[in-house]
Amino acid sequence: ENTSFVIPWIIGFITFMALEAVAMVYSNILRDHVNRQFDVLCKAEVAFFISRTVINVVAMGGVMRYCNLLRAGITWKGPEVIEL
Repeated sequence: ENTSFVIPWIIGFITFMALEAVAMVYSNILRDHVNRQFDVLCKAEVAFFISRTVINVVAMGGVMRYCNLLRAGITWKGPEVIEL
């Protein structure tokens, strides 16, 4: 139950989501320039990206909630055995 890698994971997660968004927009602009219109593939790609972004945001919220619970002192470890 170590939270030392949670913040770098979240920063990397957000960074790669932004990088994926830039790459998707760039590929759709190139496809639009070649085809002179947005095709069905472009719309499907945008819909898929938006759905993945929503799922990623929910996942990050869950990880942040878990991290905050760990920092508050909640643990899921079993009770310690005390020998007398």
